Amino acid sequence: MINFFPSRSEKKSIGHEQMDSAICAVVRIPNRAYLKFEAHEGEINAIKWSPHGLNVATGGSDRKIKLWDISKATANLCGMLSGSNSSIMSIDYDSSGSVLLAASYNDFACRVW
Repeated sequence: MINFFPSRSEKKSIGHEQMDSAICAVVRIPNRAYLKFEAHEGEINAIKWSPHGLNVATGGSDRKIKLWDISKATANLCGMLSGSNSSIMSIDYDSSGSVLLAASYNDFACRVW
């Protein structure tokens, strides 16, 4: 038993703990997908939200990075970046969202777009 509001006169006893401050967290687990769309030919290995939160970059085994605008509850392809010799395995934006770094698997390379 945890006593969230102990009185000053209460003494600790075995099996009872007191907390100086109660922590409350609300968790909401989604029960359906917000948006579903076909992004790549094959597996998708990396997904990264842009810093401003309106775009998503996806990288896949088709050696492409695709940039998606999902701000209007639909997936609109904004651009496609190519040039990798292998599957894209990791994606990251810089803090401004203007530069994208991607790493591929078999050629041990990183590319900046």
